[in-house]
Amino acid sequence: MEINSILTLVFISIGAGFLFFGALTTRKLIGVADSQKYKSVWKALFVLMVIFLICYLAVIVLIVTDHSETLLFITGIVFFFGSVFVYSVVRTGLDTIVELMNTTVSKSYVENIIQSMADSLIVINTDKNSTIKTINNAAKNLLGYGSEELVGNSVSKVLKDDLKNMIRTDKIENLTEIETTYISRSGEEIPVELSASPLTASDGNLTGLIYIAQDIRERKKSEEKIQSYLKQLESSEEELKKLNDSKDKFFSIIAHDLKNPFGTVLGYSEIIAEDCLKLERSELQEFSISLNQQAKAVFSLLENLLNWSRLQTGRMPYEPEELDFEEVAKTTLELYAETAESKNINLSLIDGTSKKVWADKNMLQTTIRNLVSNAIKFTPDYGTIELSSEESDGKIKIAVRDSGLGISEEDSKKLFRIDINHTTIGTGEEKGTGLGLILCKELVEKNGGEISVNSKLGEGTTFFFTIPLVT
Repeated sequence: MEINSILTLVFISIGAGFLFFGALTTRKLIGVADSQKYKSVWKALFVLMVIFLICYLAVIVLIVTDHSETLLFITGIVFFFGSVFVYSVVRTGLDTIVELMNTTVSKSYVENIIQSMADSLIVINTDKNSTIKTINNAAKNLLGYGSEELVGNSVSKVLKDDLKNMIRTDKIENLTEIETTYISRSGEEIPVELSASPLTASDGNLTGLIYIAQDIRERKKSEEKIQSYLKQLESSEEELKKLNDSKDKFFSIIAHDLKNPFGTVLGYSEIIAEDCLKLERSELQEFSISLNQQAKAVFSLLENLLNWSRLQTGRMPYEPEELDFEEVAKTTLELYAETAESKNINLSLIDGTSKKVWADKNMLQTTIRNLVSNAIKFTPDYGTIELSSEESDGKIKIAVRDSGLGISEEDSKKLFRIDINHTTIGTGEEKGTGLGLILCKELVEKNGGEISVNSKLGEGTTFFFTIPLVT
């Protein structure tokens, strides 16, 4: 064999080696290529490469056996197909690389978008376990899990029971902006607004579902607050309506109770004005006493009405101060000493305390005056009225106890109510409106206390009220 033939054989053998390794590389590329478009092309090139390799081997055999003419023919074929093959490989390889680069860039871009989303995103497969394929940062932060704890596990791990039955693909239409609950790693139930969309491949086949959920905890809190405010508003509106109705009725009662004593005053004054010269001295005295009593009743009513209206409109100043209760009580009782004496009633202050109280002096005096005045009104001659006090739970509990007519249990429930006109004729035919007790209740509550009554018909009455001690 000549040297030229030996060199040709060596070069062809080296070329055959390169073709062999090229075939192996192409086979591997077919396995990893993620492009459906070029995968079939690479398979065809692999077949062509195998044929080309066989031709190379044939050339080697012909060189060894010295078939020169046949060798030239086959060599021409080999180089022709070789050039076509090389062009095809270069062109297809370039297109594949470009597509793979574009795909890689697109995937990276989409991944950045997914991970930057404010709403949580979970992608699940359509297998029977609905396993999680992808989860973004928002979902991990919301649920408190890491990717490795969720990816590959069933999505039911983070779903509440009412949603587990809705993860099938045939129910996808039911998962549009629904309010449901996610379960976090700590077991917290997190309200979310969930929507699901189908995930399809390029051939249109369904490959999974995409869950996008928005955390609506703050919205739920706001909605609860709004509902609470609406309920409070409705309640306040109802209370205001009741209060207005009560006040309307109350003013009607007051107008009626003012009209009666004024009618009496006008009647007696008209008789005196027209017949004063004809009336006996005893008659004039009787009319004068009646006029005085009616005038006192009207004055008391107007005084209470004025104080009550000032309290309602905020024009009665609340100026609490440190007071000696015994001193205030004694001063107030002295105002009624003469009235009590006229009915031979024993009016006394017992169990007096030198404790200091925290209250508005004017309001405290007004409360005691009204309760003592009522007691005198409904206590018969030679009865007793006692004003006492004792310390109880950081407050002073004050009692105004009388031996008067008493109040039935049914009537006791009507006291302190502005919408009910409860009046009783006193032992001296005195009339009342009940406004004094209503005023007492509001004054006591204004000073941080409470008022109550304990009475039995025919056995007297005791009114209790409390005021804070000075601490």
